[in-house]
Amino acid sequence: MQVKIKTTSGEIPRNLTIGKIYNANRIDSERMRLTCDDGQVITTNIKKSGYLSDSEIGGEWEIINE
Repeated sequence: MQVKIKTTSGEIPRNLTIGKIYNANRIDSERMRLTCDDGQVITTNIKKSGYLSDSEIGGEWEIINE
């Protein structure tokens, strides 16, 4: 599937880019695995991603297509 950052809460890591479309693999109904700009592979929640925030609120990924 393809995803991009939908919402953030605070600062995101430098290895992610707002507006960029990332290829991801769905793990289950809530989680996916994707490769960041620097090659780091992360597993994250689609609706409440801690990688898209510097607080416990989290951010959200938008699914472009599956």
